[in-house]
Amino acid sequence: MRIIWDDQENRFLAELTPGEQWRQDMEAVKAAGFRTTGPPAWQWYAGTVETLENIRENPPKSGLLITEQALEKYKPLLEKFQQKQELRKQFKQAQKTAKKQSKDSEISGLTELIIPEKGYIDASDLQPEFGLVQGEGTSANQLFTDNDVVGALEKTAADGASLQNIRSVAGFERRLNDITCSGCHQTRGIGGFHFPGVDWMAVKPSNSTVVPASPHFFGDQIRRRDILTSLRDGTPPDYSRGFSNRPQLRGSTELAGTEYDDGWGAHCYAQRPNAADNDRSFKSWTCAEGLACQVAGQGSRMGMCFVRDR
Repeated sequence: MRIIWDDQENRFLAELTPGEQWRQDMEAVKAAGFRTTGPPAWQWYAGTVETLENIRENPPKSGLLITEQALEKYKPLLEKFQQKQELRKQFKQAQKTAKKQSKDSEISGLTELIIPEKGYIDASDLQPEFGLVQGEGTSANQLFTDNDVVGALEKTAADGASLQNIRSVAGFERRLNDITCSGCHQTRGIGGFHFPGVDWMAVKPSNSTVVPASPHFFGDQIRRRDILTSLRDGTPPDYSRGFSNRPQLRGSTELAGTEYDDGWGAHCYAQRPNAADNDRSFKSWTCAEGLACQVAGQGSRMGMCFVRDR
């Protein structure tokens, strides 16, 4: 097996050994916590440094190699990972010491926090471990694997059902996060709130926290109206729902060019020139003319629609 670096997606990939050892390699990467993109490419990628450490400590029988480029990317990430692990140890030890020194639960729960020097923390450390962010130490306790999701999607297709939103592993992950309270609130929100307010530089900045409804509510009006119309006309209503990021338009163009669909500030998916490289669940998440999808970070293709060339 060989670990390589994917320049397009900015992540580590595992190249499995062809032939008889392929299945053994696959079981090894699954046990280490690698994730798969599913069909048609079936690429296995590492989501965290911990995953790479797992495969390094438990290599497959075919052996384990890493390319020079991947090694250069791996070294600084490993250093940060080890530094964070050391900080966690120090913090736990400080907690134990504090509890011994005081029987007061409020006092014993307090621990002096020393901010590390520059270089210990980067943007990836600022994301809390929830929803779509895989937490460290969770790879061994998965409720279900990517293969389980792929198998369910294949069975659904074989049964003749056509899913509108969930067409990939990533689509399933986003839907699963989307239907939870925290996942929904942290989509199109600030600090978990749907009411971030209007532009504080407006004529009346006192209105900065006064808005009639959330972006979720505005974006969902077309779907709700369609359901009410069906009930009025006595036709079977379609209760399906799009993602909170992008509402289900049902053929309407009313929200075109707005922040709820493909306008400035809308959530989008950075498309690749080769259609096969794009996730089928998000291929319609494009931006209106004159705008470009600008991703939030190197590790994701999700972004927001902003003025092109900025």
